[in-house]
Amino acid sequence: MNKIVISFCFVLLIINTNAQTISMSVKKGKVSINGKDWLSSYPPKPLKKNDKIVASNNAILLFRKGSSIVKISCPCKDLSYSSISKKLTSNGVKVSYSDIIFNKPLEAEAKKQHGGVSRGNGSEIDTFAINISDSAWVMNHPYFIEWKSSFLSKTNGPIQLFNKGSENPIKESTSNKIEINNLIPGWYNIKLKASVFVETNDIQVDANYIFYIPTEQEKIDLLQEIDNLKKELVLLGEDITEIILGEFVQSKRLYGLKND
Repeated sequence: MNKIVISFCFVLLIINTNAQTISMSVKKGKVSINGKDWLSSYPPKPLKKNDKIVASNNAILLFRKGSSIVKISCPCKDLSYSSISKKLTSNGVKVSYSDIIFNKPLEAEAKKQHGGVSRGNGSEIDTFAINISDSAWVMNHPYFIEWKSSFLSKTNGPIQLFNKGSENPIKESTSNKIEINNLIPGWYNIKLKASVFVETNDIQVDANYIFYIPTEQEKIDLLQEIDNLKKELVLLGEDITEIILGEFVQSKRLYGLKND
């Protein structure tokens, strides 16, 4: 019995300690902690009581303690743990979407997918871009999946649209784009082949992207979640809204939204 009580108290101690931890999430700008850079692409950083934070003129930082979040817009020359704790106490807001607002999406995708080729000197240049990612959800029709390159290029055969798992295309296009329209909910895939001419190289593109057409109820649920998130972001200010919504849309791989 004593062992059970001790274990329970130990769990409560861990929960209470975690709730008191202050963590920082960099949403914009350049930030350093004790002289070491912490970038917006990094995950949230738990802070120590002796940490000193310096941030650039346009930096936007979020700090979290338990379910409370506070936004600090910089320049910041010497942010301390103590000053952040006071701001959380006086200006912190409690939001139900704190995990989405504070954390970086673990599988965030770039808005456009890029293909690159090595120059041979360790650097890489983009050779093509397509406005969809693998496992994307296409939210509204019509939507044009479009392939582009800043180099001389040509398609090698038509862009093909398939029902996932089917060997026969349901639609083809001989241009660099194909219209997604009037598809029933379910999984599909796009295949394309092209040549991109970079300097003396003929780069062969052989791409295959799987995407999903959601049901009407799935669309309603997702759009409601976005609307709820927008309402909570009002508490943190307009400057953070676009950043957080962009991260959310990327993490969900949503394409064809009406504001795209």
